[in-house]
Amino acid sequence: TDGYAIVNQNDPTEGLQRAVRDASTYYLLGYNSREMPADGEFHRIEVRVPGRNVEVRARPGFWALSPEDLSRLEDSGSSPEPPSEVDTALALLTARRNQRFVQTWIGMTRGDDGLTQVRFVWRPAPRVPGQRRDEPVQVGLSASGDGGTVFFQGEVPSSPSVLTDGGMAEPEQLTFEAEPGPLRLDISVLGVSEQVIDDNVMTLVVPDFTATDLSLGSVRVFRAQNAFEMRQLRADPDPIPEAGREFRRTDRLLVRVEAYSQGSSEPKVAAKLLNRGGQSMADLPVQPSPVAASTYVLDLPLSSLAPGEYLIELTATVGDATDKQLLAMRVTG
Repeated sequence: TDGYAIVNQNDPTEGLQRAVRDASTYYLLGYNSREMPADGEFHRIEVRVPGRNVEVRARPGFWALSPEDLSRLEDSGSSPEPPSEVDTALALLTARRNQRFVQTWIGMTRGDDGLTQVRFVWRPAPRVPGQRRDEPVQVGLSASGDGGTVFFQGEVPSSPSVLTDGGMAEPEQLTFEAEPGPLRLDISVLGVSEQVIDDNVMTLVVPDFTATDLSLGSVRVFRAQNAFEMRQLRADPDPIPEAGREFRRTDRLLVRVEAYSQGSSEPKVAAKLLNRGGQSMADLPVQPSPVAASTYVLDLPLSSLAPGEYLIELTATVGDATDKQLLAMRVTG
């Protein structure tokens, strides 16, 4: 529609008022050329209106795309779509970022007697600058199965947390065992005021780790800011995992995952770093954990990564059986 410029004026009021008038009352007309040129050239358009006191603004013309131009555009837009599992992982990453009061993580590993161990972790969500809130100090949790069986009901922790010097509670975790199948989690967040400041209902499916030849447990992520913290994490068989998935380039990640097979053969676990489009960037070395059975670990410094979104793909294989897990994360400056 061409344009109108406000130039050589210290007071833009008149021009802005005109812009408001123009945007308030107008007719928008479309035009298709009868000739339908496809020569790759610019074709001028001149618009005239016989009526009085009518101002017409129109594009001076248009470029007619040639067959070669169309072919180049089609080729540039034919890049493969990200796999659906990549879309799902990135969607979960966005959902985590939108959590207002607490960030939660639910992980599942093989339990005893055909049950599955469920791990629930929460931590205060990062504050929004300039926004005041009632700080979360305790989470009420009720976990029940499809038939109404209650696997856990209580508070995490059992008494309200004491705020740290930074004015926030420390991360907390809880583990309980559940039967494979649908699982409903009723979550309520209590603030310093001892009032419920947020609540949520989640529905999950608890996997049966005894029903398949090969399966991976939930991927757990731990953050270290120096070599001493990394040594502590490696030596601890059960540290509290990170609930968030946003890290700084100065962080170093320790990633743990359990791999289970029904036979006597040990699973082989491999890992890759992917970009947000799902393309492989690098192979990541994976080693068996020296402190936990059926557990594999990888060490990932983030200093070489540019700020952005990435995925870690973990794949376990035994014979012809394969299982895969995707972990999405966001790296900041």
